[in-house]
Amino acid sequence: MRATVASIQELLQASQVLRVPRYQRRYSWRLSQWRRLWRNVVAIYSDQDAPNHFVGSVVLQDADDRPRVLPEYVIVD
Repeated sequence: MRATVASIQELLQASQVLRVPRYQRRYSWRLSQWRRLWRNVVAIYSDQDAPNHFVGSVVLQDADDRPRVLPEYVIVD
């Protein structure tokens, strides 16, 4: 296992594929809650001068060992 510290910008700008597996638990959020979360993520992503904000840990796992053009990771948590 390898742990690194990265900003949301670094995670989303990386040349990689992030895949959410079908078995991932469903959330009980309503559409209005998802919109609010996404607005906050976009605001943090867009403002390079924004103060650091801990959004939590993201756990990724290599999707498999097949050669790919871009690395692919499964979002575990």
